[in-house]
Amino acid sequence: MFAPDEVIELRSFAKGRKRTDAGYFDGEHRQEAAEHAVRLNQCGGAVYVTLNPIDPQLLARYCKRIESGAAATTTDAQVARRRWLLLDFDPTRPTDTSATDAQLDASKAVAETCRQVLHDAAWPDPLQAESGNGFHLLYPLDLPNNTESRDLVKGILVGLAARFDTDQVEVDQSVFNAGRIVKLYGTVATKGDNTPIAPWRLSQLVTTPKRGAVVTGDQLRAWLP
Repeated sequence: MFAPDEVIELRSFAKGRKRTDAGYFDGEHRQEAAEHAVRLNQCGGAVYVTLNPIDPQLLARYCKRIESGAAATTTDAQVARRRWLLLDFDPTRPTDTSATDAQLDASKAVAETCRQVLHDAAWPDPLQAESGNGFHLLYPLDLPNNTESRDLVKGILVGLAARFDTDQVEVDQSVFNAGRIVKLYGTVATKGDNTPIAPWRLSQLVTTPKRGAVVTGDQLRAWLP
């Protein structure tokens, strides 16, 4: 997902506390980032990472370490470019609960329907991932980080939701911002309490096609409402 020279922000929300922990890591220190992620996750924290490339100067904020109770995290304006379109298929369920197996299966089914429709429209193959409580499709982009791109992505999510939302699954329309964070795949989703009916699950990448063509402007605009 990340270029070798890309700086990323690791962010964790401490379970049961109103506290955000965050740190920045360059490409040479991915292993350290992974070790911090495991530690935070084992303490019950939900662990996320910035989706798009960010200003490399941010490395100096919390350099190769985790700041507990971080006062600042990455803003939309600090994103260098939009590299990914996130489609998050989220099953409807009570707030602060993990998904049931049936709800997770429903999200996968809707995501697959959407993927097939976009494939038929000549979109490139996406990264596919299980978030632990839903399903993600991540399509490659190459867009500037500006108002026009923000409005385009926001409109696309509205258009896709109008086409693919069901009574059980919704396309999350809130993930349009450039500074969006996404679940760090390979960590456990820890929403609510871990119960047999709504268990905590490992998030994971399902398919990782080699990055090649990106979604074109015309392909994107075709989904504007």
